[in-house]
Amino acid sequence: TDTAFPMTLQVSTPPVVPTPTAESWRFVLADKLGKSLGELKASQRRWEAGVSRMATASCRVHESDPLFDDIDAGVNWLKVYDSTGTLRFFGVILQTHEENDGDDVHLLITAVDTFWHLTGFYGDAVDNGVGQKYAATPIQTIVNAYVSSAAGDNCSGGLVMGTLGSFPAVDVTYNWKRASDVVLELAAMSGSYEWRIRYTG
Repeated sequence: TDTAFPMTLQVSTPPVVPTPTAESWRFVLADKLGKSLGELKASQRRWEAGVSRMATASCRVHESDPLFDDIDAGVNWLKVYDSTGTLRFFGVILQTHEENDGDDVHLLITAVDTFWHLTGFYGDAVDNGVGQKYAATPIQTIVNAYVSSAAGDNCSGGLVMGTLGSFPAVDVTYNWKRASDVVLELAAMSGSYEWRIRYTG
């Protein structure tokens, strides 16, 4: 999925990302380029910050909402603005579930941030039975190579690398490794980074 909406993968020492209530926040339906289609008249609004994991957002939309029939998982994206108007979340609607109690119909929406797109990129495809070896290579160098390659392959949802800290050198070998797995595994190593998605648009 290709999108021009700007987002940055921040790889650094542990960031502080609070998770406040989102019930009064604006939940806006959008296309993959970030163009707003309209604000959802949603209830049960929830947002969970992603510190070294994908951020998620969810809400419940009644059938009377004018945008009800336009919500399509895998096609539409969700933008979440906090009470100050700051964009806190932008991600693809990954799942919808219709609830029908006989009188009313509601649609439960779950969206995940753009890190999800890194699960679709495989790097270091080395057909030698061994794989690509990184010998005594700084962790930030490896993760930068993978995310940058994913961005070039148009599957990262507009994701670019942000500020890179300095972290220990490691010995690893990869072959057909998912970019998302690389980011998660390297982050779990001793003395390594934490990461989050920062929205720049």
